Amino acid sequence: MGTDKEAILRRLEDNCKSLYADYYEKVDYKLPITVHDKSTCLGQPCTCPVHYESRRRQVRRDGLLEQLRLFQQNRDTDRNPKAERGAPRVKTAGRPPGDVTGFLALDEITCEAYALLDRVFEEAGRDRLWLVNPLKEVLQGLRYQVSQFYDERPDLALDVLKATDKWVKQAKAALRVTVSDAMFGNTVCGNCGGGLSVAWDSSSDVRCIGTPAAPPCGETYPMSEWVALYERGKRDKDT
Repeated sequence: MGTDKEAILRRLEDNCKSLYADYYEKVDYKLPITVHDKSTCLGQPCTCPVHYESRRRQVRRDGLLEQLRLFQQNRDTDRNPKAERGAPRVKTAGRPPGDVTGFLALDEITCEAYALLDRVFEEAGRDRLWLVNPLKEVLQGLRYQVSQFYDERPDLALDVLKATDKWVKQAKAALRVTVSDAMFGNTVCGNCGGGLSVAWDSSSDVRCIGTPAAPPCGETYPMSEWVALYERGKRDKDT
């Protein structure tokens, strides 16, 4: 199994898991700690100094599709830098029966998934009856299904990968948990030559976003490699 095939299938599996599987998210917060001075606050209104300690905890999240189902009851905060853009977030009441953006996104993803996979399976010669399963079960087995026709029809495998990229992005946008991306410097992916991006607040790894003609290869670069990436891009620009 070649490197490109492995990277594409791994990225496909990661996308599918984001859509159907629970995951844990790191949440950073500040805990107020009051330092009491018994000689001054005993029996008096407390005016003792308060300092804040940084803490981190793990929070279990439902898969993105399940979060879309529960969108109306559990809305997450928009993480995009709207204040910096001069556009503070203003909540606008949705029309009856409420804000249905999340439910519309779920319906759109579901319909598109079955339509696209039905076409792909027909062209690849796979059994289309497998698609009668619920979407969660379809996604759970999608890597295996794509791996069966990847060698003969890599173009169809890339169609499925690009679609799952889109569904994950669409779900996160509807849930308002996505963080805007920024292009990373003037360098490109060392694996495929695609563009690189990183979350605006540097909360993510630098990741390959592909080119207009090709999907991302799945390569990521942790923070420990950012300086080397930047210096490489600077050298390439100078030469």
